[in-house]
Amino acid sequence: MPPRSPAPSAPAGPSAPSGSPAPPVPFASAAPLVAFALVPAETKTPPRPIEVVKPLTADLRRLNVTVTADFIAELEQVRVALSHQCPDGNFEQVVREAFKLVLERDRKRKALTDRSRAPSETPSDNARYVPAAVKRTVWERDQGRCTWPMGDGAMCGATHRLEFDHDLEVALGGKPTVGNVRLLCKRHNLMKAEQHLGRTFMAKFTKDYSKRDTS
Repeated sequence: MPPRSPAPSAPAGPSAPSGSPAPPVPFASAAPLVAFALVPAETKTPPRPIEVVKPLTADLRRLNVTVTADFIAELEQVRVALSHQCPDGNFEQVVREAFKLVLERDRKRKALTDRSRAPSETPSDNARYVPAAVKRTVWERDQGRCTWPMGDGAMCGATHRLEFDHDLEVALGGKPTVGNVRLLCKRHNLMKAEQHLGRTFMAKFTKDYSKRDTS
């Protein structure tokens, strides 16, 4: 068998001068580099944190609150509208001016305004109408709280979503008098009406009836 010829060697590059270190051999990667794609952030709106109030002094508080971009845009419009009353656009002053409007409207709804009104000589055609004088007396008597009796003997005492309730329902002949009107929160007002008039009857006047809280 004829002798196998040696494999051809790679062409030699320029030789390094005598006494010089050999040039570094480039590192050959065993695998191509991996490209990482950017994953988009969660698009769902994160839950809004609750307001945090931190006392600073006896009179000052720090309020940390998260708001929407629409709130900021509307706040700037309100600052412009109140630029005469609040020239420097102070946040607290601007917000408190809005508070005054809401509270005054609420006082009128509850008939707590200081301006006295002459009683109407003609009765209202609305059987559910409660005169302002009755509302004012009932509100002061019930101290602006729900008077629904709880299982432990105490009253509910809620201050949110209060309604003037006819103890004896209008449908059963109840009149808008101080003795027949009381304050109830919306949940207990509905509960009481269901007890007196039945759930089937009240379902005609309520939304999401099957999802309500009956506790």
